[in-house]
Parts: sequence; C-alpha cells; structure tokens
Amino acid sequence: MLDFNNFDSIISFGERVAQQHYDEIKALADSLNAIEYKPLKSYTTVPLDSVEISQVHFTGLERMRPNYLENLFGEFRNSKVAVSDLEDVVRYAYGSGFFNAVFYEFQYSNGITNLLVKVKESERGTLAAGLHYDTDYLGSILVNLSLKNVLGRRSKLFLDLVLGRYPMLRGRYIIDNDVKPGIGLDFNMFSFGFDAYTGNTKENSFNFDNLGTSLFIPITIRNKYAFRAGFEYQYFRFRQDIAIDTSITGYDSYSGFGNLYFQFGVDTRDKPYFSTKGAFAKLKGLYTLPLSKDWNQELFDNTFTIYLRYDQYIPLSRKFSLNAKIFAGGSIENTGLITLSSLSEKLQNATGDERNLISVPIQNQFFVGGLNQYNYMDTFVPFVGMRFIQSQGVYIGILGLDLQYNFLKDLYVTAMFNAGQNSIVLDSFLNWDLFWDEDYRMLGYGMKLSYNSFIGPVEGSVMWSSQVSGAIFFLNVGFWL
Repeated sequence: MLDFNNFDSIISFGERVAQQHYDEIKALADSLNAIEYKPLKSYTTVPLDSVEISQVHFTGLERMRPNYLENLFGEFRNSKVAVSDLEDVVRYAYGSGFFNAVFYEFQYSNGITNLLVKVKESERGTLAAGLHYDTDYLGSILVNLSLKNVLGRRSKLFLDLVLGRYPMLRGRYIIDNDVKPGIGLDFNMFSFGFDAYTGNTKENSFNFDNLGTSLFIPITIRNKYAFRAGFEYQYFRFRQDIAIDTSITGYDSYSGFGNLYFQFGVDTRDKPYFSTKGAFAKLKGLYTLPLSKDWNQELFDNTFTIYLRYDQYIPLSRKFSLNAKIFAGGSIENTGLITLSSLSEKLQNATGDERNLISVPIQNQFFVGGLNQYNYMDTFVPFVGMRFIQSQGVYIGILGLDLQYNFLKDLYVTAMFNAGQNSIVLDSFLNWDLFWDEDYRMLGYGMKLSYNSFIGPVEGSVMWSSQVSGAIFFLNVGFWL
C-alpha cells in the first residue's frame, strides 16, 4: 500500500505507468476531442500553506478531557499556522493511541477562520497473540494487552508476556501528560540463558534471572522524543548451569540493586521493520547501588554506567537504503575508571581474592554476540558473525552498516557489517592498535534474506567474523519485542 504522505513517490509512480500506456491514452484523447473539443482550462489555484486561526474547537471527546487536545492544538489559537505543522500535530495525536481517527477542518465565517478538530476515541483495550522463533531465544508464544483510559483518564497500561524456554513478563502503567511531566510505573520479570564462547569452543553456560520495578517521570514530545527519569529496584541473580567456574560458586542467589537513572529516546523511523528513513536512538545513564548485605556488596560497588544506541536510516534510492549505527558505553566504579594502573594497585592491595578487581555489577557489563536486535537486557549487543554470547566487557564501541535492497514486493536482501571493541579495561579499549591483533579484534560481515510477512519478519542470515572460524547462521521468524 502507498503512504499518501509520500505524494512525490505516488506522482512519480503514476507518471511511469502513464508513459507505458502513452499511445492508448493519446488515442482515447483524440477520439474524445473528435466528438467534442474542449480546450484545457487554466488552473491557477494554489494550495494553502498557512492560515490565520482565531479559535480552536474539539468534538468527539467522551472519556478524554479536552485539556489533552488543548495541550496539542492550543498553540494554534490566534496565530498564523503552517498547514504542515498542523498535520504533524494531527499525526502525533493519532499516534498517541488514544484515538482511532483525528480530522480537522477550517470554518470560515464573518472574516474569521476557526479550527475544528474532530476525533474518534479508540477502544478501551486490545489483546494480541503471536508465535516467534529465533536462534538465540528459541520458540516462544507472545501475548500483548493494551488498555487505554481504563485505570484513569489519559492512562495507558501495556503488558507483554513471552511463554517459552526463556519466559518474560513486563508491564507499564503511565499517565500521559504529553510535554508536561506525567508518572509511570514499570515492572519486568525474565529468565534467560546463554552460552559463553571462546572462538568455536563453548566455555560455560549462564542464566540471568531478574525481578524488577521502577517508578519514573516521563515527558513525551510529539510521539517522537521521550525523556524519563526515575528509580529502579532489581532483584537479580546470575548462575551457571553447571558449576564450572568455582570462583563464582556460592554467588548464585538473588540479590537487590537500586538504579537511579535517566533515559532519552528518539524514534522518527518511517516503520518499525525494514525502515528506510528516520532515526532510532536511546541514551541511558544509571547509578547502581548494591543494596543487599550479602555477596552483592562483596563483589560489586557503586557504579555509574552510560550507553548509547543510535541507528540512522538513509534512503539511497527507491529500492536501496543504508542503516548506519553505533553502540557505545562504559562504566565508572566508585574508585574511578578501570585502567591497567588501577588494576595493578588493586592487585598490590589484594588479599588473594581477585573477585573484587572488577566491581561493576554484571548486569551493567556489556555482552556481545548474536543477531537479535532487541534483547531482554539493553546491555546485550548484537554483532554480525559472533555467537550468543562471545564477548564480555565494561567499555564498548561498535560500528555497523547495513545496506538493504528491496528487490521484490516484501522481499529484502541486506549486506551487514560490524566492527568494534569490547574491553574490561579502558587502556585496551582506547588502544586501537589491538584491533589488528587477530585474537582481539571484532570484525563481522554477512548477508540476510528477509520476507515481510503478515506474522512479522521471516529472516535467514549467514555470517562470518574474526572471532569464529567458519560460517554461522541465524533464523528469525515473527514479530518480537
């Protein structure tokens, strides 16, 4: 289907089709002129690009209060308004999820133009279910529940449930005040496992289990930019499937952590899958405090962690688009940055137990590998050609390029490339000469074939990397998180 906002593409498509049938159209025009000739009219009407608006009125509101729309459209009262700006706000109001339809019209009377905004409120809730499979998380049943204006005006409640080998339940309740601060409550429960690899050799298997909740203040700007700040409590544990590493045996019980955090997000993509233009970004900073008086405070210390994910989608032509992306992050311990000199000082003062050398909580460290773009934890970062999981570190920088070609309707082929570093100490991360070290560098490339089906993307990938000998494969079927 065509997007009617992309009028230039629609006109171009119509012109190409008309050229293919030029002779037939010309013959039809000649036959009509032979019956009755009508000269072409002169068209001088120019579409409105702006209008002077006096008052703004709303119709169709039932459960929503007028002040929600007033926050969006009130700025147009007694002002000259660009039609493009008005349509941007209409799209945002529709994108909020509170309305099934948002229309507007100009009402002119006695030399005054008023703006009438007509809305049709959305249903109170929706329930959806689907199936998903990928090489990292295996098979799952997905269930989603969305409720709007049920638990208060301007309220939204979202629940996502994943049933499978690695279950997950997360929810969010939010009072949406648009650009004014609102209030939100999150909870997140999951359990998932992964293998730790060195090259092609599996060294160990781990499970991460989490029970978490957070209270935050959200601010949203036109459904594209979002800011959030709050406090999160995590009841977290990590454990081995089989006790291979005896240094962490006995540290596999649940323990409490507190996170003071802020988060800024941007989403201007034209569509969530197979995007061709726009940007997706997430910047998060958190100050983590071990709260439980147990092994938690023996191993870890207060830590500040910050990371950025940024994806820029660039249309190159009607069929080709480029996704340039970056992921970068790092942590500062209570004693400062982790460097070779700081580790040396810790070793000199150590009592034989080296578990305390890196005191960044494990859930704040970065794990690299697999190809799933959305993981249960933001600190798990995909990388072309690397197994899930193949690298663990504290300081990370990864660059990526994906060249996407839409060669047939709903069929895509994508060339993928990644390069980067993920290090425990800052010295190694900043020493890019190590990137040329065969045992250290992270470099991956591959090809992906995708079908945009009604159940979500169906994708198969073949990849190679400097960390793995030979090709590895990734399969993804259906919508995901």
